[in-house]
Amino acid sequence: MTLTQEDLQAISQLLEPVNGNVQGIREDVSGLKEDVNGLKEDVNGLKEDVNVLGKKMDVLEKKMDTLEARVEILEKRMDSFEVRMDVLEGKMDSLEKRMNVLEDRMDLFETRMDAFRDRMDMLEQKMTLISVSLENETNNNIRILAENHLNLVNKLNEAIPAVGKTTLYEVQVSVMQSKLDFLEKEVGELKAKIA
Repeated sequence: MTLTQEDLQAISQLLEPVNGNVQGIREDVSGLKEDVNGLKEDVNGLKEDVNVLGKKMDVLEKKMDTLEARVEILEKRMDSFEVRMDVLEGKMDSLEKRMNVLEDRMDLFETRMDAFRDRMDMLEQKMTLISVSLENETNNNIRILAENHLNLVNKLNEAIPAVGKTTLYEVQVSVMQSKLDFLEKEVGELKAKIA
């Protein structure tokens, strides 16, 4: 089968719309190629943006790692601070207890001092009574004894002229000295009891 000129023209006429369509498709493909090239450029721009973003994310991750490390250090410091605060609170509690004990001891000391003052007042009253008693009674009795003793010595001197009045005075002083020693001893014992 051979094709005639007419056949070829008929085929050519039939192909003309196809050629027009192919030309339209070619133009569409060219437009698509341009769009694809534009997309490629956009994708390349996106890739660059993603690379920049990736670098920024790396920097951000490093900063986050540094921040986490600093937070851990801060937490350790806070833990250390809490421990030190607990120790300080313990010391403060201990100091407070010791202060309470000291206050109790001071209260006891004040009570004892009040009792001591009362006893000293009582002792002063007794000393005053003893002093009054010495002045009024004992000294008077010693004087009476000394006078009577003087009379005896005078009578003895009349009987024995060798004994003088100095011996009498020595006896009187000796008696007074022994009584004074006795009283000093009593006062010393009273003071020792009060202390």
